[in-house]
Amino acid sequence: MGIFSEFHWLIIALVAFLLFGNRLPSIMRSLGSGISEFKKGMNDLHNEVRKGADEARERLTVDAHGGQAAQSEALPAEARPAETAPAEARSSEAHAAEAPLSQ
Repeated sequence: MGIFSEFHWLIIALVAFLLFGNRLPSIMRSLGSGISEFKKGMNDLHNEVRKGADEARERLTVDAHGGQAAQSEALPAEARPAETAPAEARSSEAHAAEAPLSQ
């Protein structure tokens, strides 16, 4: 259980209750609201970073295709149709189809 046993935690809680008494609920309330505000700020930051990354990816896609957004570029490689697969994949598939089977 570490350094403190259950009995030690009980004594610490009793001392905290005696010291803070009627202020303890308001302290816990402000601690809870502080934690929820921190989580909200983290979520907002995460959403802002994700939105910026999506906008940058869209700008790169539009710039790479001369002002027209290519829908296939926005999709992951496994979700793209076969005809829009990368050139390396197409050439290796063609190479495999051309190779004779040896027995």
